[in-house]
Amino acid sequence: MGHMLVDFLFLFVIVSLVMIVYIRQIRIKEISDELIKVLSKNIDFLTEFQKKQEIVHLKNTIKLYSQFQVILKISKCDYISFFKYDYSKRYVVLHFLLSIDEKGSIIQESMLDKLPATSNLLTLNILNSDGTDLHSISINNIKENDIKVYQIMKYRGVSKLYYQNVFKEEENPLGFISISYKDENYEIPECDKVEILRIIEKIKSFL
Repeated sequence: MGHMLVDFLFLFVIVSLVMIVYIRQIRIKEISDELIKVLSKNIDFLTEFQKKQEIVHLKNTIKLYSQFQVILKISKCDYISFFKYDYSKRYVVLHFLLSIDEKGSIIQESMLDKLPATSNLLTLNILNSDGTDLHSISINNIKENDIKVYQIMKYRGVSKLYYQNVFKEEENPLGFISISYKDENYEIPECDKVEILRIIEKIKSFL
């Protein structure tokens, strides 16, 4: 009798463990199914969000291009470009966004892209300049100290550069706009500067 009771208890324990494992597996499957549903919804949401972000970016790029066309017409420059500052690394890096030439053609790449802004005096001075005026520099003046940037500018035929940092709400500038000339002696009239600065102020809203 005692032996049968032990066997029964042993069987009961085994059956109980099997039931517990089975119930746990069912519960885990339910949780997994719920998690898959949640992740699927999130993936759908993230996919839609990414599409919306891409659309917003495209719209803003089109707006930037149209405003650049206006500046191009006013300034009579050879190139106009926009670089964003990337603060995510140990040093500030230039990130090329858009450039167009005097014909309104988009330039696809820049040799200044991914260049550390602190690696030469010109881009360091641009980074530290205020956003209240259009600053200018003759490219020949940087030859001794910034030979790499000098060579890049000369490759494009640029002899003079006007630039302004674009600030939003934060302390650090978002990026800078450069207006380039092949003619070293060209001076932007003060009345045109005022109009260009007004357009740059407008550009801030969609950068």
